[in-house]
Amino acid sequence: MAVRDLTLSLSANLLKAMHAAIRLGSHAAVIFPRSLKPVRGGPLSGTAYLDALRGYAAWFVYNHHLRLPIPYHGFAKYSAVKMFNGPNSAVDVFFVISGFTLSYSTLGYIHSKDHVKVLDSLGSSIFRRYIRMYLPCIFATFIAMLAIASGVAVNPDGNDVLQPTLWANIRYWLADTVRSSDPFAHVDSWYYHQGFRTHYLFQMWTIPVQFRASILVYICCAAVCKMDYRQRIYTILVISLACMWWEAIYGALHLAGMIMADRRQLRAKQRLAESTSLPTTTVPVARPSIDDTAEDSALIEIRDKEDIDLEGWPGTQHARSWVGKPLRTFLQFTERHWTLLRQLPLLVPVYYSLCLLGGPMSAPATNDPLPFSLLAWIIPPTWSDGAKTHLAPATGSVLLMYSLELSPLLQRPFVASFSQYLGELSFGIYAMHNTVRWIVWEKWFVPWQAEHFGPPSEMLNWVPGYLVMTVLVLWAAELFRMVDIQCVRVASRLQRKLFAV
Repeated sequence: MAVRDLTLSLSANLLKAMHAAIRLGSHAAVIFPRSLKPVRGGPLSGTAYLDALRGYAAWFVYNHHLRLPIPYHGFAKYSAVKMFNGPNSAVDVFFVISGFTLSYSTLGYIHSKDHVKVLDSLGSSIFRRYIRMYLPCIFATFIAMLAIASGVAVNPDGNDVLQPTLWANIRYWLADTVRSSDPFAHVDSWYYHQGFRTHYLFQMWTIPVQFRASILVYICCAAVCKMDYRQRIYTILVISLACMWWEAIYGALHLAGMIMADRRQLRAKQRLAESTSLPTTTVPVARPSIDDTAEDSALIEIRDKEDIDLEGWPGTQHARSWVGKPLRTFLQFTERHWTLLRQLPLLVPVYYSLCLLGGPMSAPATNDPLPFSLLAWIIPPTWSDGAKTHLAPATGSVLLMYSLELSPLLQRPFVASFSQYLGELSFGIYAMHNTVRWIVWEKWFVPWQAEHFGPPSEMLNWVPGYLVMTVLVLWAAELFRMVDIQCVRVASRLQRKLFAV
């Protein structure tokens, strides 16, 4: 009796603690923009999980640039958990997602053979793409310039951009903006300090890369719009492999996303055809049954050619009762859950894709653990050292996207409210996190932590500052989102003004 009372008391206390934690979490959410809730309401589109995946990728990039002192030793260096703040490989996920989203609507028109809308879609997308990519980037670099020029921010990343006067800083920023907005400059698929980028925000090296890749996607859409599905897939696959051979990994990843989008449109077309071909009325089919009870009518009776009658056997009714119910229950369970159960094996490629994305940024070697050792055998001989470091994350990003695309079950965490919230702020998190880091983390928190707690080797030394920093980054991302929305509207208004039809 005493044990039972103790158990009930512990259970009651645990429930109270859970309710208190939930209330505390709901109150704590108020300090975040929009209380961690997305703007969009109503039913989500079938590709909504991609927005959330982009948001998580931006969050991991932010964690990586904070240089959080989380130790990874031994096999942990190759584990999936390292993706949380591991190498800056999340940009490869960006590339695959961009290829999917940029081509999705155009491929829908291609499947419906509406070539007029294909032309309209490509013309509109190409016209707006440069403005859509570079105008928000100009705003982000302007904020970074003001923070550095005023002394509010400490820039420890080796960017020698500080000038003696405010006007000198503005002139330098204008020159840097014009130089980094060159759409014809040489770009690479990986980051290095001397690569083509703006000098203010080094994470923006992906902007010219994504612009170049988006034009490749649009050109490929135009080139294959008259082909059937099989010819289109084979053509894009050959172009993607050629991009890999010539070190244009960004192009290959975008085209991989395009292939997945084409497959999604094919499945949608097939489902539509099946739904329209179904009969509007159903004719009941009479089946032989032993009696009229609901239990017996649910069973499927199988008889041989001689139609042997076992009704006279005394054990027939008893056998039907103890075999039929479990069998029916099993079949109902299987029918209800088979769609989910058959998706569970996809957890294996998802895990290995995260391992590849979180692995060390070095060329795969034959003595590395699986699956890195397998990649060591397929490195193209034309690749330089920089390209070799991106073979693992490039493979992981394609494997992750393909697995998620096949599984609605694995997409469920990404359509949750918080995930969609991160998806809406993904560009803002990516663009603004370094500016906030220079203002708050590097200038105030790191010196304060070293003075009061010592080196940040223990998690408790940096977690409080990380939480405060994350709140500020989300607020900065929310403000950037407002500017980004205006940039989209500017591009749309300019298109409507200039397009004759």
